[in-house]
Amino acid sequence: MLTEEGEKYAEQGSPEVQLFLAVPAEGSILKEELQVVVIDCSYIFFFCLCLLFFSVIFEFWLLDFLNAETGGSCSFQNRMFSGCKE
Repeated sequence: MLTEEGEKYAEQGSPEVQLFLAVPAEGSILKEELQVVVIDCSYIFFFCLCLLFFSVIFEFWLLDFLNAETGGSCSFQNRMFSGCKE
């Protein structure tokens, strides 16, 4: 009598065996298919990098805006480059 986990291993194999069987045989993936995946991943990476860059720029703009709204005299640029402290 096996536990549920034991029955699962008996039917499907251990997690290690499942991982080994999930890897395709050598030569079964065409080079063109891999190239499409690499290109898609590079677009996703570039898009995420752009999002990160623009979110940082927006955050600095928002901080400057809020600082100006509250009557602060120290902008982001002044804090970064001239050491201005409020």
